[in-house]
Amino acid sequence: MDIGTGQEAILTGEEIDIFQEVMNIAFGQASADLAEILNAFVVLNVPEVRMLDESALPDLIREDTGPGALSIVEQSYWGKLSGKTVLFFPASAREGLAKLFGEFSREDALSCAEKEIFLEAGNFIAGGCIARLADCLDDLITYTAPRSAEIRERDADKETAPALRRIAAVRIPFSIDQHDVSGLLILTASHESIPWLKASLKRFMEQYG
Repeated sequence: MDIGTGQEAILTGEEIDIFQEVMNIAFGQASADLAEILNAFVVLNVPEVRMLDESALPDLIREDTGPGALSIVEQSYWGKLSGKTVLFFPASAREGLAKLFGEFSREDALSCAEKEIFLEAGNFIAGGCIARLADCLDDLITYTAPRSAEIRERDADKETAPALRRIAAVRIPFSIDQHDVSGLLILTASHESIPWLKASLKRFMEQYG
């Protein structure tokens, strides 16, 4: 059966609420892990889950980030749940991140390779969040290496096409206390993994039934 046309490829309102609660639990654990590793408190705001067409993801990214220079780190993951994370940092976060991850002096921070700084931050923050989400959903996740990315233009041919490839997109603003660092994490669950996610959320709720 083609999952692209069935309701099994769409999260209901109730399932979105459950997914947000799972995210709250997972990201609370990830925040504690990051605090221990980095000796700094990462504040992960309440996640917001949306169902949208895959081709609309660049529009969501622009809506959240707005104008200005950004460093973007993308990382794909796969298991029973698959998708990608996209992490956004303003250019102003460079110095704070360099000090945080390398314990550099200000002079060293300013001379560090910007790309390497943001890739390292993405590996810790996005990777930590995905790992804890996988734990909550009883999944085993594999990652690609983080990579620099750009906001791609939406394909004009897809703007009028039927919304057949729905994905779950989760936006999580975050900040790192005492380091003048803030950013945005967008996590997506792929169209193909939505049916598994629905079943997993049901099992999660049954544990508390």
